[in-house]
Amino acid sequence: MRSIVSALAFALVSLGAPVLAHAADAAPASKELGAVDLSGTALSRAEAKPDTPDADEAPPLPPRKKGVVLDSRIGVMGFTGDLAQLVTTAPWANLQVGYEIFSWLMIYGQGELAFSTTGGDGRTRTRAFPILGFGGGLRITVHATERVALFLQPGIGAIVADVPERALAIYGYEALESLGLSLNGRLGVEWYALSRHFALGLSGGPRFAPSLARATANATAGLAWDAGAGLRYTF
Repeated sequence: MRSIVSALAFALVSLGAPVLAHAADAAPASKELGAVDLSGTALSRAEAKPDTPDADEAPPLPPRKKGVVLDSRIGVMGFTGDLAQLVTTAPWANLQVGYEIFSWLMIYGQGELAFSTTGGDGRTRTRAFPILGFGGGLRITVHATERVALFLQPGIGAIVADVPERALAIYGYEALESLGLSLNGRLGVEWYALSRHFALGLSGGPRFAPSLARATANATAGLAWDAGAGLRYTF
């Protein structure tokens, strides 16, 4: 009986060994058959990218259009000659409304306010007083780039010092107590924001007003100047 069992065990081992050996040899082959080589068909990111604009790229800016323009400035107004010896340099504000007939030409109206004092020479009795002005003119604009422009702005108007009667006449400036002619010119530069509505600017220029001259035979010319920074809004 023992010999029969031994014979059966030997037969099973003899038959199973080739099967196991074949299974071991077939495993790598099966692994190789299951793998898919995509190296020849894979697309790079650049190749797979559709031929469309970059999703991160900003859309083009809308064109700048002419229209109604509101322009405000703050700065200083200064004086020359004899008047500079009497009054101090004044804080100055200007508000301007215009309409662009063309992209390079605008007509405008404006009002201004400055606050000065007598006593510029340190000896005269100090009196604070406002200077009021209004007028209009043209603005010519030349673009250096899409967002940077230079402008020239000639204008005509009137100015007056709001003081009690003869408060300035005693110093020889009676004419400044009444509305008087004012001619001015301004040169400036503007930087346009990405929004077509806004722009920032710096500007300044001289002005001539006969009432700024002292009423004496050897008086200096009635000249003043202003300079300031501004914010522009186009509707």
